[in-house]
Amino acid sequence: MSPPDTIEHTMDPISPLGCMLIPASEVLLLLPNVCVAEILPWRELRQVPNHPVWCEGVFDWRGQVVPVISYVMLPGARTQEQASVRRPQAIVVLNALSQVRGLANYAMAVDALPRTVQVREDDLQPLENGQGQTLGLELQLEDATVIIPDLRALEAQLGGLSSFSA
Repeated sequence: MSPPDTIEHTMDPISPLGCMLIPASEVLLLLPNVCVAEILPWRELRQVPNHPVWCEGVFDWRGQVVPVISYVMLPGARTQEQASVRRPQAIVVLNALSQVRGLANYAMAVDALPRTVQVREDDLQPLENGQGQTLGLELQLEDATVIIPDLRALEAQLGGLSSFSA
């Protein structure tokens, strides 16, 4: 699997790229800072009837209804049995890459506040025994295993939902 578009076109082996390490249940997601619109404390969400388990609900943000997803519950990320359920501590609002169905932003429920890191291409090493994520690329970053999520595939799943209004 080639690296997702979010990093593939921006990595320079010499210059570091500002990124966020985002704790999402048992995984660490790695995203460029430009993908993150805002980090918010956890809040109660409005539930959306008949939506998949990975859609935690929606909330109003800057005049739009934003869906909140659980990355580890997405098909292709991890199965429900593999993911431990933790109470989210924060919401990371992301800028949509593909504007699926007019969705400019969506959000992820996360276990703790993300932290910023500077990453060079040669800081990322392939894993020999990766778990074969279909919604991201697993890599080694120093002593941590990280996943660079395939945001276009993730957004395609969001686009398959009927509506986010509650």
